[in-house]
Amino acid sequence: MPGPDSDSKVGPFSKISPGGSSTAHTIGGTAWYRKRFQTEKGDKDKKILLHFDGIYRMSTVYLNGQKLGFQASGYMPFWYELSKNLKPEGQENEILVQVVNEGNNSRWYAGSGIYRNVTLHKLPQVHIPLHGIYITTPSVSSLKATVKLEVEIQNTTKISESILVNIQLLDGAGKTYAKKQFTKFITPGTNSLGFEMGVLSPKLWSSENPHLYSAKIEIYSKGKLTDQFSQNFGIRKLEFSAEKGFLLNGKQVKMKGGCLHHDNGILGAAAYKTAEERRVKLMKANGFNAIRCAHNPPSQFFLDACDKEGMLVIDEAFDTWTEKKKKDDYHQFFNEYWKKDLTSMLLRDRNHPSIVVWSIGNEIPERSDSLGLVIGKQLVDFVHLMDPTRPVTNALNSFWDRPKYAWEKSIPSFKLLDIGGYNYASEHYASDHISDPKRMIITTESTPKLAYDYWKFVEENPYILGDFVWTGMDHLGEAGIGSNLYLTKDSIFYNPLPWPWFNSNCGDVDLIGGKKPQSHYHDVLWDNSQLEMAVHRPVPKGKIDNVSYWGWPDEYQSWNWQGAENDSLGISVYTKADKVRLLLNGKVIGEKLLIDSNKLKVHFKHAFQSGELKAQAFVKEKLIAEKSIKTTGKAFKIKLMAEQTSLSANPSNISFIRIEVQDEQGNVVPNTLTNLKLSISGQGELIASGNAHPFYMESYQDKNCKTHLGRALAIVRSNGKKGNIVLEVKAEGLLSDQISISSN
Repeated sequence: MPGPDSDSKVGPFSKISPGGSSTAHTIGGTAWYRKRFQTEKGDKDKKILLHFDGIYRMSTVYLNGQKLGFQASGYMPFWYELSKNLKPEGQENEILVQVVNEGNNSRWYAGSGIYRNVTLHKLPQVHIPLHGIYITTPSVSSLKATVKLEVEIQNTTKISESILVNIQLLDGAGKTYAKKQFTKFITPGTNSLGFEMGVLSPKLWSSENPHLYSAKIEIYSKGKLTDQFSQNFGIRKLEFSAEKGFLLNGKQVKMKGGCLHHDNGILGAAAYKTAEERRVKLMKANGFNAIRCAHNPPSQFFLDACDKEGMLVIDEAFDTWTEKKKKDDYHQFFNEYWKKDLTSMLLRDRNHPSIVVWSIGNEIPERSDSLGLVIGKQLVDFVHLMDPTRPVTNALNSFWDRPKYAWEKSIPSFKLLDIGGYNYASEHYASDHISDPKRMIITTESTPKLAYDYWKFVEENPYILGDFVWTGMDHLGEAGIGSNLYLTKDSIFYNPLPWPWFNSNCGDVDLIGGKKPQSHYHDVLWDNSQLEMAVHRPVPKGKIDNVSYWGWPDEYQSWNWQGAENDSLGISVYTKADKVRLLLNGKVIGEKLLIDSNKLKVHFKHAFQSGELKAQAFVKEKLIAEKSIKTTGKAFKIKLMAEQTSLSANPSNISFIRIEVQDEQGNVVPNTLTNLKLSISGQGELIASGNAHPFYMESYQDKNCKTHLGRALAIVRSNGKKGNIVLEVKAEGLLSDQISISSN
């Protein structure tokens, strides 16, 4: 957003935003994109398609002045055929894309414009159409698997002919596990093939070992190779029941889930491949094995990353049906476009082994009204028709939007579903199970503060398949729903929070990829750590730490509380041990036993004293784990760490560079807010920089940024030329640092 910063505008944030706090105070508008190109020799007889993985929001595409079509949804993939309107070889063609993102149309930051990948497909006269391969694995064991392929072949000529079809199933190393060759007589138009192939000693796809295969299909017409296509897939067996829960390859799996919006933090909504992969890897590194895509289909890159990392996915279609949540949202298009949009989502996504459940909606207001029940049945039946291999859910909440309805009003909605999705409704689990013992449940949304209670439900009841916390990672918009504010007891709490809050602040992982205290608690809860500790920021006199419904107390893994020597700091220790001992500079300052009601937490109080704070965990008087937090030295230097040290020379390739303020010993100094100056040289550009603070508004494209908790993030990309990209970061009074990324 152009223009200088002011009281009402900071970088991309503006007080005149139609969505306000919900959409992170960002502004949309109307934009036009233009692309000019010429066709190549041999393109005349080809079928040429232009595929968009997503445009936010309402888009109209024109080719040489002719309207190709309109797309209402900002998240669904779509495509147009260009062939009929292309000019002859050597003449210039022009594609125009109009994007209109206006009004109050989203409950979160959505981004604007062409933010996902765009692909041009040139298909020969006899070809496999876009998304024309559907692969399932109807029979799976460790000894043998059956792979079923349904393949469409299109013949755009007016002549029937016999073609040769050659198929290979290969693993990731290129080893052939099965192959088949046959002839097929095809007529003009679309021809369907269906066949099965056996794979001996298959490598099964799972969260721990996400083995991927590819089906390579070649088509020979008149003795020449006319088309070939490779489709990745996984061999895995999905089973769901209330008695045994969710079985993946015969093994019960509890879904340790996080809900994720689609944005990439300081990059905004831009779906760079590296950024999408990074989010999935961050979730995996922080203990999650499942993601719910809230509340829309993610990018193709994101799902590819889930396949590779072994992440289980709930792929969700809609946040609204016919009743609005915001006055200008998708509800106005639902009746006309739901079938087209759902079709494109299912066709694109159904070969991903990571997707284990489809979701048709989230907190749909009319879900249990007569119209909503009709729509719900239509959607479930349609998904089953397109893909009968996966169950369907819908995330249902209590009737806060229909206060006259009792919970029992939701029974008809649940009966439509294979799995009941419950948002913040754990009080109904036991009674609903008694009334309907066959109903399977997924906690489609829960809160960090109640993580222990929700996970106990999952652990103790096979019919509860998993828990998806709101959220796995901070996102832009829904400003401050996960906040903790120091208020007086009679203060009014607003949700979402007003300007200058813009970050949800409810994630286990912060906006730039840092681990937050609730994630440390999840580590203990999920047995990824035996012991964790955090210290609460000093509470101002006369105030209380007002933690929101989706929030977490204002605590950190820090022992830098200079000035609090006379305060009584809150110290939380998380563990499954039966006793905790706390030491300060080697002296025991407290000891507590854990009982069930502690919910894996014990709390101590002590004044700050520089040095080392250590927690020890004991089981039957045996020391099983220790955790220390030390006071750091003063800020001394900048340290840069690149997550990607080498890029191919292409502007779509990016590198994330972590920035830390460290003391002389290399420890991050967490109680610093440092002004940084970034400069870049060589064959690249800086496309984003910033920190994770939820209300430090600044432009993410400025070459000056601040640290939060001693950390910041810079993102650079290649300019398309070979050479080195050099980033240097300086701060007054600190040693600077620079790092070099190769662009090859």
